[in-house]
Amino acid sequence: MTARITSVLAVLFWIAKATAIGLAGGADEGLLVNLLFLAGLVLAISAGVALALSATAGRPLWQRIAAGVLTVPLTFGIATAIDQLVKVSVSSTHWAWSEVNLWVMGAALLALAWWPRGHLTHADPVRHTLPV
Repeated sequence: MTARITSVLAVLFWIAKATAIGLAGGADEGLLVNLLFLAGLVLAISAGVALALSATAGRPLWQRIAAGVLTVPLTFGIATAIDQLVKVSVSSTHWAWSEVNLWVMGAALLALAWWPRGHLTHADPVRHTLPV
């Protein structure tokens, strides 16, 4: 549930950030824009950690801690990779292209947070059996 709430809030903050940039004529500087970005980033990382902890439910504590901790650099790495891919692929300097990494991350978080995970729990006996 936490991943769902935080992923939705992250996307809402990034929508507000994009709206603020658009209303400012593409100027992505300023206190409001920076605060909206920071709030969305904290929420996105929180959603990623919540997803990692959910995916490792029933596992040993060290695996859950490792999954939660590794989520932070993984999130930054994915965002940076998407940003670099956009810079290499798109010749436009329009401000919206610099926001693509946030939108891809937001869409991925929403998809993962709302993906039905009932069949992926640790208690599922089918998951731990070999095919006959």
